[in-house]
Amino acid sequence: MKGKFQLISFDRTSIFIAKLTYISLLSLSIYFYKERSIFLDSSFYLFYLIKDGEFTITHNRFASILTQILPFIGLKFSASLPTLMMLFSLGFVLVNFLLFLIILLFKKSSKYALSLLLFNILIVSDSFYWMVSEFPLGISLSIFYISLFCLTNSNSKWFKYWFIPTSLLFQTTIVFSYPLVIFPFVFILIYLYLIEKIVFKNFLSVLVSFSTIFILKISLFKSGYEANSSLNGVKNLVELFPNYLNIQSNIDFLKYLLNDYYALPIGLLLILIYYWKNKSYKKILLVTISFFFYLFIINISYPNGGDQFYIENLYLPLSIFIIFPLVYEVLPSYNRKVSLFIFIAIVLSSITRIYYNHESYTERLNWMRNYMELTKGADNKKQFIDAENVPTNVLIMTWATPYEFWLLSTIELNYTRSILIDKNLENHSWMLLYNKKFATKWGAFNYSELPTKYFKLTDTTHYSLENLLIINN
Repeated sequence: MKGKFQLISFDRTSIFIAKLTYISLLSLSIYFYKERSIFLDSSFYLFYLIKDGEFTITHNRFASILTQILPFIGLKFSASLPTLMMLFSLGFVLVNFLLFLIILLFKKSSKYALSLLLFNILIVSDSFYWMVSEFPLGISLSIFYISLFCLTNSNSKWFKYWFIPTSLLFQTTIVFSYPLVIFPFVFILIYLYLIEKIVFKNFLSVLVSFSTIFILKISLFKSGYEANSSLNGVKNLVELFPNYLNIQSNIDFLKYLLNDYYALPIGLLLILIYYWKNKSYKKILLVTISFFFYLFIINISYPNGGDQFYIENLYLPLSIFIIFPLVYEVLPSYNRKVSLFIFIAIVLSSITRIYYNHESYTERLNWMRNYMELTKGADNKKQFIDAENVPTNVLIMTWATPYEFWLLSTIELNYTRSILIDKNLENHSWMLLYNKKFATKWGAFNYSELPTKYFKLTDTTHYSLENLLIINN
């Protein structure tokens, strides 16, 4: 089966459908730009991008620069706030689309491009709206990098003069995107080594160099946030032994499989049947161990489960363990019509699922709109609100509410509301003394620090405590 590929290589219909899919994702990113940009970290990133006039990088994850280029350019050209938000939302899809198109420049590259597309849609649901995570970006860059490695390693000129000099930059960017990126990266590399005619010393050099950079990163550059996550995982491994099966995260995952991630069990079953029939027992071990070991790591690290937008982001590598065997071996084993039908079914179901998942994110925007409408006549429109008095099941999290209300009020009301929702209001009582500060969970900014084009801060009243206000819809 090495090198065999019937479905996607040089199949113009499939490539056309893939491009149309990316265009659909770009359209959705514009149509739902408010749902995507006025949500937690997205609003936080935009706040600091606009305030400081430079890229926002957290936890040394500088790969995020790629997704901030469009709003950064827009900022330099004094684009409006809604335009910056649209550009920010658009950038995440556009980066993947550009990686897809670059891969297609190479001969016999369609299978790699399709793998990237399927990763961008196969189980993506809530993570489409929580767009800022560097993890999926790191995985996309892994697919892109390893694709170029496979496409150029047999061409000594390309490999020597282009791939080798850029490898260090690519690998470092990928490693720093997210600690767990090592799992999909190593799987893709090993799987393609088994399938493609890769020179062993080139394969080994990539594996060793990537592992070395990864070890150096976790040893010298691990952030406190990442260190705490690792410690929690190890602690849970010990404390929950041997009751690993009946934890809440496993129960939640089964629910997600039925509602959103149904492609995973179907794809895994098709792969295992195909490998069993062809007596590919090594590949059965590779796929099953990768899938269930990674699933175990995530669920044991978050035994009580978590918000789907976040946990889905961590589950995305599970699709990698399914996509590559499907694209390279399973789908090509069917006739072209059947393979094309499966491909189209995946695309249509994924786009439909992504679209309908907007509802909870639109609902939270509507709640904020309703709150601002209800309080538009209040003497003090700058408010601290106790998180216990708002429907957190709608808002999901409240730490980013100052940034979210800033964006929503400025673009829809043409003046900026300053509203902070938190469960520990006593930590912010010192801000009540000031009337020209924009309050956030981790500090306050003088009005003079914030660009007047994007912050319509005309309210000079003091903040008020709205502990008793309850809004449920």
